[in-house]
Amino acid sequence: MGPKLDGLKVLFLAASESQKNVCSEFFHSPESVQILPFSVDRSRFKFNPEERAARRARMGIGPADKVILYAGRVSLQKNVDLILKALERIQDVSSKGKIHFLCAGDFDHLGAPFLKLGVTRDQIKNEILKLLELNQPMKSSLLGHVQQELLPPYYNSADLFVSLSTHHDEDFGMSAAEAMMCGSQTLLSHWGGYKSFANLQEHCKSVSVHRGIAGPEMSLDEISVTLQTLLNQKDTISQRQLRAEKFQKLHSVEAVAGSLDRFISVQGPVHKDLSSNWEIEHCFIDSLGQFLGEKYWRHYEHYI
Repeated sequence: MGPKLDGLKVLFLAASESQKNVCSEFFHSPESVQILPFSVDRSRFKFNPEERAARRARMGIGPADKVILYAGRVSLQKNVDLILKALERIQDVSSKGKIHFLCAGDFDHLGAPFLKLGVTRDQIKNEILKLLELNQPMKSSLLGHVQQELLPPYYNSADLFVSLSTHHDEDFGMSAAEAMMCGSQTLLSHWGGYKSFANLQEHCKSVSVHRGIAGPEMSLDEISVTLQTLLNQKDTISQRQLRAEKFQKLHSVEAVAGSLDRFISVQGPVHKDLSSNWEIEHCFIDSLGQFLGEKYWRHYEHYI
């Protein structure tokens, strides 16, 4: 790619600040990469109180009940197990209602081969099922894979969308954006593309991520306390509608297209050959099974 672009004025677009910082490592000029987030169709993903009431009634969810939704792949680096471990600590969140956990996504082992870990899809599934058994007072629904066009009723039915992903390719966070387009409050890991949402305090709260011996880590205490706080908050229909409308102004197709038009009108810097200071490697575990922390963090220092 490099030689074909040399001498041309080129601008590369990244979906988030973290992705921009990672991609900038490839280029001699930091101005070569700018941020343009992915867009979400507001005609499909929007707050719909009638849809919310209908889906909750269909699933037997009471008015005082709290619904927590995770939508995405259920794999090692997605950390769905941390959500369930935190929920186990806060079963008494509401004396009037129950907690419902909805999981929309298939189990897989993506990420494990990347880290050279011998974790299978079935092992991940069994771990989640064990945790669900420990959370017996909580109502749980494993929905499996849900087509994107069928997700809006679930986003609308939820009181809180939660994703604690530290996936190595978490460059944006489409499910989180879709949930916020529907007015849902969100709790996200402060990682990768999710970090760009952390500035939207009205829409999103984040859990800090730190460097651990075995990779990115989060505090279960912090997750539990933040979950407790968010679930105890009262949220009205008007508040949710207002959040949805504000987020649409940032991430609707029309809003992102307007930003793209501005980028098109601005010429990028003259492209030179790719920088030589960024060597792509695909394994962060040595032959003895030890995690190569410094090698990993050299690649992902911009994600944390």
